[in-house]
Amino acid sequence: MSSRSLGHLVSLVAILVLEGCAIIPTETGSRFAGCYDNSCVDAPALVPGVPAFTSITTMTSHSCGLTAAGDAWCWGDNSLGQLGDGTDAPRTAAVKVTGGLRFSSISAGAGFTCGLATDASLYCWGSGATAQLGQFGPDKCASGQVSCARQPLLLAGRSYAAVGAGLRHACAVDTSGATWCWGFNFLGETGSTAYGTIIASPIRVAGSNVYASLAGGDSFTCGLTSGGRAYCWGADNRGELGRAVGTCNSVAGFANYCSPTPAPVNSSATFTSLSVGNSHACGITASSTALCWGDNGQGQLGTSSFDDRMTPALAQGGMTFTSISASGAVTCGTPVGSPSVCWGLNLFGKLGVGSRIELSTTPLAIAGGRQFVSFAGGQYHVCALTAAGATYCWGSGREGELGTGVLRP
Repeated sequence: MSSRSLGHLVSLVAILVLEGCAIIPTETGSRFAGCYDNSCVDAPALVPGVPAFTSITTMTSHSCGLTAAGDAWCWGDNSLGQLGDGTDAPRTAAVKVTGGLRFSSISAGAGFTCGLATDASLYCWGSGATAQLGQFGPDKCASGQVSCARQPLLLAGRSYAAVGAGLRHACAVDTSGATWCWGFNFLGETGSTAYGTIIASPIRVAGSNVYASLAGGDSFTCGLTSGGRAYCWGADNRGELGRAVGTCNSVAGFANYCSPTPAPVNSSATFTSLSVGNSHACGITASSTALCWGDNGQGQLGTSSFDDRMTPALAQGGMTFTSISASGAVTCGTPVGSPSVCWGLNLFGKLGVGSRIELSTTPLAIAGGRQFVSFAGGQYHVCALTAAGATYCWGSGREGELGTGVLRP
């Protein structure tokens, strides 16, 4: 095991302790390959009773969609108020975010959601345990133990043009072009050298780059400039930054690799879109090919190997795509002129291929033969939109995140 892998293992254990998670086995022959009981669906399931969405966002156990009119709807786990309906009751069917707000974009993190309103004001709701809301929440959720906001909470002081949520942090670009981040700063994902601490209010990220979009992963953040250049900062134990960086701190004697300073990924390519998963990222280039980098332990980079990539690598032999999405240990996309596909780990049926195959490094057609125009992947589920705005989800549904109206225990 490499020193980077050891550092990643220690980091992962620290995160699992912080989040109170359990490590799920995925070894060959595991019952976790595909769907094995009623806790998941392994093929796209229509989300009924929702309006046509223009965009969707998902994370660990909830999902949200945005209409052309700017109405936000969410479903799934609501124990921390992340659905924004004023309650902390779980929802197996979509509910409208309260407050009468109109949003131009929304972005889901783990247990929280942020939305950019059409008047350039920024709101976040859900867990505020690590100041993911840009502040600590005014409410108490989860039996009164966790700071939260059950309805949209204004992040006052600035007007914003873009927002992107990570697992336990978020970043936004203000209308002057400056980038600000807040929340848990495990390895510099907020742009701070105060590793392992909570950044309780927005701090300015170094550099003069103006990002048209932002996306956050587990412990890293990437931004895409209007010129199509990708910049990343934060953790680099698995190559998440798309470039080689030095050690930055240590946990239990093992070195971590990270950089809190944005720098371009090591590629001359320009990108038309960028998607960030837990510990890997993929982007579509100006020539419609896909480049991916970071964690490849389950073949999610599409390079026909399981080697992590510290610099962007051509995915699926140069196949061209109209959309792509990185999430957890899976990547999904729509090849030009072909039905949508996924590759990587099939935990809880997240590949959507309708079989119990454990994983695939090559693209497998998603069951149903649809051409999805966009995807949003959570840790254990994926949602996708058709050109008509219909929403389909697959994977784990134990928290109602598939939006089918049925809780799958």
